[in-house]
Amino acid sequence: RDAVSIHVERRAMHGSLWCLPEPGVSWFVLLLSGSLALKDQEHAPQISVGDGLWLQPEANAPRLMLEGFGEALWLKIERR
Repeated sequence: RDAVSIHVERRAMHGSLWCLPEPGVSWFVLLLSGSLALKDQEHAPQISVGDGLWLQPEANAPRLMLEGFGEALWLKIERR
């Protein structure tokens, strides 16, 4: 039970968003309104309202860029 910490935030999105790789951190994003897409990803799906996106960047991976408009629920899941 103490092995994981979860921080929940409802966030408005207005353009480009960056997801920086952090050791032991994953993200779950639930789109509440608007649209969300992974930028610079050749075969990335378009995320629609009600869809969820699991982001698990690797430690030395480049930052992940998202393009979003609307509102989403962001869950930051961190291993302790």
